[in-house]
Amino acid sequence: MISENYYNNLFIGDVNNNGKPEIMIHSHKPSSGTWRDDIWIIKATGDNQYQVIWYDSIPYNPAYPDYGARSSAGDVTGDGIPEIILSTTKKVYIIQYIPGQGYTYIWQKIYLPADNISTTVYDINNNSINDVVLSVLLSEENPITEIYEYTPEVKEKEISLIYPDFGVFPLIVSDSVQILYNINIPQRIDFYIFNVSGEKIYHKKLKSLRGKNFFYLDLRRLNIFSGIYFLKLEAKNFEKTKKIILKL
Repeated sequence: MISENYYNNLFIGDVNNNGKPEIMIHSHKPSSGTWRDDIWIIKATGDNQYQVIWYDSIPYNPAYPDYGARSSAGDVTGDGIPEIILSTTKKVYIIQYIPGQGYTYIWQKIYLPADNISTTVYDINNNSINDVVLSVLLSEENPITEIYEYTPEVKEKEISLIYPDFGVFPLIVSDSVQILYNINIPQRIDFYIFNVSGEKIYHKKLKSLRGKNFFYLDLRRLNIFSGIYFLKLEAKNFEKTKKIILKL
């Protein structure tokens, strides 16, 4: 595999339902004056031996790695088999393995303008169907978060979250976390991290817009150790705490 800027390597599970998990390798490179997004899906064929089972290359604009640029994988169609949520700068795709057709793009969402899109798969409304969480940086001053769910008829619908709310993804983390929060009025809010002894180890003041907000926090930069931590959001007439497990 020859490319440049390998930045999004992802364990995607058994996407083709053959009993063996796959890995997606994601990179981007300039080609004939156009940036291309290279995607490989590989499988293990033996000890330290791997085989490319799918490849695609699509037009792309360079992402900003500091903002995330993360793809994800999970069962978002309710069939028990994971799909790939592929993130690029201005588009997000859902890739599903369909018997007889192979790896197929079954859905896409385009954001213009946009500087970056990051994704998370999580059952937010606890209905046993995973939701697709899209964090989109329309500009440095205008980040948004949208949440999609597939119905049994495989039609997308947007879900409106109850205001206000606070979420952390993932809850078991080895590097950075995504903080999602909904605020019903523009205001300044406080974000804290506490250890299991109740000691405050991090505090950040945030200027929040009405509606959906998000940011990323790289926990490795905080010089903390593996363990349990509590992330707390405090706003006017609202506060909520989430527990995470950090595994460095």
